[in-house]
Amino acid sequence: MPATDQRTRTHITALADEMKRHLGEPAAAPAQVFLSGMLTGLASAIEILDGGTAERAAGTVEQRLAAAVGRAYIDGKLGEQPAPVDWEAIAQQRERELRDVGEARYIAEQERDGAYRERAHLVALLAALTNGAVITDAPDVDEPGWQIVYLTIGGRQCSWHIAPRDADLVTHVERVDALDVRALWDGHTTEEKYTHIAEHTAELSKES
Repeated sequence: MPATDQRTRTHITALADEMKRHLGEPAAAPAQVFLSGMLTGLASAIEILDGGTAERAAGTVEQRLAAAVGRAYIDGKLGEQPAPVDWEAIAQQRERELRDVGEARYIAEQERDGAYRERAHLVALLAALTNGAVITDAPDVDEPGWQIVYLTIGGRQCSWHIAPRDADLVTHVERVDALDVRALWDGHTTEEKYTHIAEHTAELSKES
């Protein structure tokens, strides 16, 4: 055997003996398993230096490691290992969560659309009771089909957007061009609109 191989074998053997000594001392389970793995690798190196093949040495590594882990379990040095991840169950749970979210969104959209439909009915009634009501395309909505109804209530402008699905409710309202003076927004906010309506309603109730 060449001198270099003999020197390498001597050092590896010495290191293996030292690791065996440590394996005999009390230590945390992960450390013992680590040392067992290292010792297994050194044993394989010695086997190759003694003339064995890498294929044969590799074949015994798994057996040695399994034996080391098995001994650690028997000795009670390893705690309970986590159960394998059930990826299929996780995927099914995620699918159920997404389905629930989708159903909740659908219900919320249905409720919202129902509320808008009810509002459109009331706006249609106000338009029928108010002189000078007009409707035009909504320039502030990108989605086609949206319209705006402009009414004059108590001497002030009030306006409401009408969704395409509710257009059938306002066919009786006079349709005008977006540049018609009656369809030019005066800048009122939603809060101002409903504050004015509340005040006007209070005045009407006093008169009656």
